[in-house]
Amino acid sequence: MTMGEKLALLRKKKGLTQEELSEQLDVSRQSVSRWEMDVSFPETEKLIKLSKIFACSIDFLLNEAVTAEEEKTEGAWTARDCYSFIRKCGYFFLATSVNGRPRLRPFGMIYEKEDALFIATETRIMKMARFMSLPMAFPIK
Repeated sequence: MTMGEKLALLRKKKGLTQEELSEQLDVSRQSVSRWEMDVSFPETEKLIKLSKIFACSIDFLLNEAVTAEEEKTEGAWTARDCYSFIRKCGYFFLATSVNGRPRLRPFGMIYEKEDALFIATETRIMKMARFMSLPMAFPIK
């Protein structure tokens, strides 16, 4: 897959138009179009910004031999990956530090949505319920 094909795929996957991407990169829409058609290449500065926008390596963008699957295995975990790992392993404790001393707190809730992982301790959930004066959605033992 060429750099232009990867760029178009990543842009569409993120739900961006060429115009929106061009505004983020401070270039014309025609520049983005030329990159996607492999007529020209972005400058190094723009490649760095593209890799941050699409959360991928510059190597992935430029190297036709690197596939999306290979990039995923080398890159950081997604929120879904983290959620699955925690659930499978049964690690339901959050390591914290109080006055320089390590402390483990049991998770009260773990939740994954899109690109975010939400973790709350039982104490935090109880405080939130008291603050909002709402009954607890689930019992805390």
